[in-house]
Amino acid sequence: MMETNKYIIEIPDNTAWLQWVKVSDKDGHVYFDFKDPEDLTPYIEPDLNAVKKEVYDKCMSEAEDLAYKLYSPKIDEAYQRGLNDAWDVAKKISIMDSPIRDEIFGLVVTSNIIDENSASEAIEKIQQYGREQEKIKVGNEVNGKGGRGIITKISDDGDHFNVMWENGSTGYYMREDFKKTGRHFPEIAEVLRKMQEVRE
Repeated sequence: MMETNKYIIEIPDNTAWLQWVKVSDKDGHVYFDFKDPEDLTPYIEPDLNAVKKEVYDKCMSEAEDLAYKLYSPKIDEAYQRGLNDAWDVAKKISIMDSPIRDEIFGLVVTSNIIDENSASEAIEKIQQYGREQEKIKVGNEVNGKGGRGIITKISDDGDHFNVMWENGSTGYYMREDFKKTGRHFPEIAEVLRKMQEVRE
């Protein structure tokens, strides 16, 4: 099939017909051809807004496809991580000691915990409990260079505290020099509180 090209030409309104010279591909003979103006397809000025919208829609579609290809694995990974976190917290709740479970959720039955909390709420409450347990409080037993002692007072900034040693002596130390043993003596805090009440 002969290759064709399109051209835009301006013709007067009173044009009867158009003629042009054409060379045949078959035998190289030159001959003339013509067409009536009504047989031509009129040129219509393109709707620029429609063209812009078409280009915009195409670009947005390609961008969405590219974004999906780039981020779909990460979204799937985040979703799977969320499922794993939710499953982990469910397992923690199921094996949790009743006193700790009551302290965190104020509920006794595991099914009530699941009914009353979303996965994210349960995770946050357990994490909050863990943060609270990490805090050093009056009555906590700690280990340091001088041995084991009990916290009797904590500075306002939390960086220093007073320690009463096993022999009854006391001292003022930096927090970073000690680690909690996990034992707690609430009676120490209670005695100090009662002493302050009497003084007041």
